[in-house]
Amino acid sequence: MKARTDNGQIKVYSSTPKNWGAVICGFDTFSDSKLQTYGFYNVEDIRTTHSDFDDRIHNIGELSFDTDNNVYKYAKTNKTFSQSLAELKTQKIANLKHIYHRELGKTDWIVTKHLELGISVPQETQDARATLRTECNDHETAINAKSTKSSVVTYDLPNLN
Repeated sequence: MKARTDNGQIKVYSSTPKNWGAVICGFDTFSDSKLQTYGFYNVEDIRTTHSDFDDRIHNIGELSFDTDNNVYKYAKTNKTFSQSLAELKTQKIANLKHIYHRELGKTDWIVTKHLELGISVPQETQDARATLRTECNDHETAINAKSTKSSVVTYDLPNLN
């Protein structure tokens, strides 16, 4: 991506124009240094400018020109969450429990069948289900220990697929 400032306004180009000014064709084949003579400079990726950028908790802010590096850079701003910390935790825990409920559901039929037939549930199934419940409780405890909205939002839930 390239950008150019005209009359104080920054215009971003997803691709370099084929024509510009007196150049009727082939403008898009010019080298970066040649394009710079026409005011076209690279737009730096937000993750290059801000290595900690996380779109779950950040927004892409305004674009500005970095004169030291001759590149346009986006600012990073923090998202504002309308939910309270407690509401975010409740939502995250509900998603967590859904994941584990779905995983436990895979062996529900085994438990039901054995109980209906009056025979013991295989120890292997009991152990696997106990492990899942323990993992779920551990994640829930970790979520509840979070003290900021951003730390709750960025808490990665397990992928059990």
